[in-house]
Amino acid sequence: MDFEQTLDGLREELFSIVRPDKRDDISWSWLATAACRIIGEHSTGVSRTILLTELERQWHALSSSDVQHTEVQRTVGPFYHRAGNPPSTTVFGLKVDNMRTITGTQIWLWTVSGAPSPSSGNATAGGAGGVRKRNTTDMQIDFFVHQRYYAVVCGAEFEGFFSETRTLLATSLWMSDRGGARDGQPLHTLLPTTTLAFVLRIKDDPGISDAMRRHTDEALLQDVFGVAFNGRRFVHCGAPVFNADQVWCKITTIHPAAQTTRDDRSGMCQELECVYEQHGLSAPVVATIAFWDSDTAAVRLFKTDDYIGLLCPSVRKRNDDGVPISLDYGPQTIAFVMGHVQQQPSTCLTQTDIVRNDLGYFDYGRYAHRLRIGQLRGDMSNVTLLANVLLVSENTPAADPDCEGAAIDRCAVRIVDGTDTCDVTLWGSDLGRQAARIRPGQLVLLQKLETESGPRGLLVSGGAAINTAMVNVSTMPGVLASSALRRYTFLAQLPAQGCRYIKACVTKVQPAAANTNTNTNTNVNVNVNVNDGLCDPRDRTGATTLQHSACGRAVVVLGETALANRLDGPVDTYLFACPGCGRAQLPAAEVESAFSVCSDLDDGTAMRCALVDANAALIIMRITPAQFLELPSRREQLSALAGPLGKEIVASVSLLDKNILRIDAACPAEDVGMPSIG
Repeated sequence: MDFEQTLDGLREELFSIVRPDKRDDISWSWLATAACRIIGEHSTGVSRTILLTELERQWHALSSSDVQHTEVQRTVGPFYHRAGNPPSTTVFGLKVDNMRTITGTQIWLWTVSGAPSPSSGNATAGGAGGVRKRNTTDMQIDFFVHQRYYAVVCGAEFEGFFSETRTLLATSLWMSDRGGARDGQPLHTLLPTTTLAFVLRIKDDPGISDAMRRHTDEALLQDVFGVAFNGRRFVHCGAPVFNADQVWCKITTIHPAAQTTRDDRSGMCQELECVYEQHGLSAPVVATIAFWDSDTAAVRLFKTDDYIGLLCPSVRKRNDDGVPISLDYGPQTIAFVMGHVQQQPSTCLTQTDIVRNDLGYFDYGRYAHRLRIGQLRGDMSNVTLLANVLLVSENTPAADPDCEGAAIDRCAVRIVDGTDTCDVTLWGSDLGRQAARIRPGQLVLLQKLETESGPRGLLVSGGAAINTAMVNVSTMPGVLASSALRRYTFLAQLPAQGCRYIKACVTKVQPAAANTNTNTNTNVNVNVNVNDGLCDPRDRTGATTLQHSACGRAVVVLGETALANRLDGPVDTYLFACPGCGRAQLPAAEVESAFSVCSDLDDGTAMRCALVDANAALIIMRITPAQFLELPSRREQLSALAGPLGKEIVASVSLLDKNILRIDAACPAEDVGMPSIG
């Protein structure tokens, strides 16, 4: 596979750039995913140098973020060292040094300074640490306490909470002059905010300093959240004494913010997927926490693998055991956060050390090498596969367990990578429509799959709930347009199956339904329609078909089982259905015409006839189906089919078997970038 060789070459070049002790951290799955994303953003082609530079930049950014929370400012200095307030997106790590009310009022103030890093301990005078402590960390500022947190300040359940080294994370901070200073100087004070989270610590975490280990929160975790740390995870240890809804769980996924409409609420929403470790070790419970509108800023305080505690969240849904599984960060919610508890020895994932995640699956998210189908076993997560498609099923919806009476789309794809074959079940409408557009023979990259052992063998599945994504490598225009990312294969040397790139001259274009005999070098008789289906009545040559615009599958006419392939009237007078994605009725606006043609190709070594994908046909024909159908006569339509003759193209081709070839993507040869020197 040419693309596989490209990825292997990029990985070797990246190895030569990064530090030797970091090379095993560059996982094949990360490289494949990042390379596809970058190439997809450069549809006109990207040089190998630019691709490698961008991969290096993204890798350094990723490796840095894995080591530390780089955006946390552990000083209030930025409020004094700038002409105005620092960016509202800045995350501050603060330590509460003092707490009091303004004289004659019930308004609470914290006096805060920069919090020490959990693993750095207390800086001492002399040396770089001492200089930093004197210049920045010791600076203090008053901070208005938002009324939401008065329960923590005054509540009996939180007695002693602020007595020793209490730290917090906060964002969206603004400084103002509250006035009243005796010397006439500004009395700088941070305005109240609800985008903060109190930092909790436990003695069992070897990653915290000895100074902080003297003041930890085991008692609070038990009293407020009813949990205790035991056996490398939190377990349920009794009913909390604080009489309010509460959750304590581990963040597994942070989704990007998006405009959302859910139930009776609409607006900007950002969700965290979390797991309750303490509600049954064998089957942990998964929960979704939603932050709406201005509260989405609070998500900046958390990162994947952090423990998050919420007191008084808005509970939208509970499971059968009464455990909240759908929650909102509400107007009374108080947030707590604790970093991932480090283990000794390190549990860094490598090709020889795969550990189980919080759901009990072996996590292959950082597996160093390429994972192949022949290596799949049960209970694996974050699996990435690069494979050729053998078959694609139609949509077969199944009952949605999360919504009574509703159905969820389900599509199966059979893939092969040279080591074995497996069926992948893709859940949800978005993945289903992506799957409907892939064709047998194409090369696809499937990311974030899960496996489990079933009664009939291994089950491989993916869906939006686990962030599964699919990239059709065979149709990526960025690979076609960059000769530095792939090589050409002669028509005479094409293998029996697989995905290859060719450069050839178009010698004939005709409807795919017609029998096309190539020359004696190939001896192929192509009589298979790439999109066998109905033709628009304006099509006098049979070179188009009607398809569902959403999934690209051919449509059928409802109630007209005996109807011939050619309709006898206007398209909008019929009712259509799409078997491919399971839609029983389609409005006319969702039905479109697409080319269904085949083409003879000649590269000087052989002649081959190839079926042409509908999108690739647009490039070859240089005319849209709508324009083709507007031509007034059969003669002019035949002339349009003859238009590409003699044109040289670069194409991604899939070999269905030794006799059938299909063009998946194409671009004019003159649009391809120059190959790199050497």
